[in-house]
Amino acid sequence: MILIISSENDTMADEICILLSYSNKEFVRLNENQHITKVFFDFINEIFIISINNIEYNLNVFKTVYYRNGGIFYEVPKIEIDNNLVEFYNLELKSIIGFICYYLKISGANIYGNLIYKEVNKLEILFLAKSLGLKVPPTYILSSLKDFTKIDFSEKYITKSSEPAEAEKQHS
Repeated sequence: MILIISSENDTMADEICILLSYSNKEFVRLNENQHITKVFFDFINEIFIISINNIEYNLNVFKTVYYRNGGIFYEVPKIEIDNNLVEFYNLELKSIIGFICYYLKISGANIYGNLIYKEVNKLEILFLAKSLGLKVPPTYILSSLKDFTKIDFSEKYITKSSEPAEAEKQHS
């Protein structure tokens, strides 16, 4: 099963879900407004279950995790408690969420994006999409102006500089 972690209004994640549905792939999309409401972790028998909107998911079933945006959040109780208890509670929740990310990683799930640092390496995603047969635009990454001779200039391109200072030095 595939776990997609995204923000609620992420149109690219919407498209991915449409493609997965069309391909009859099992997936769960976890948006930032959907919170974990309950956990059951049995370290002896290696059972790790999270509940989201009263639906239970065993972490062992997720073989692929795609982090796009958003995050994994735990539902915070809506009661007034001492600030020290709130701080303690938040640290405990951070440990649970950190463990979920860790367990998904060590359980052998293919993870795309970084759940802890909340980063997505667009080059990894582009490469993965192409390897899965998805249509991606022609893409080149260059660090030297000399390499421009290797590109077909009859096409239109979108460009992005990775080191503007270096590019300026090479133009001089």
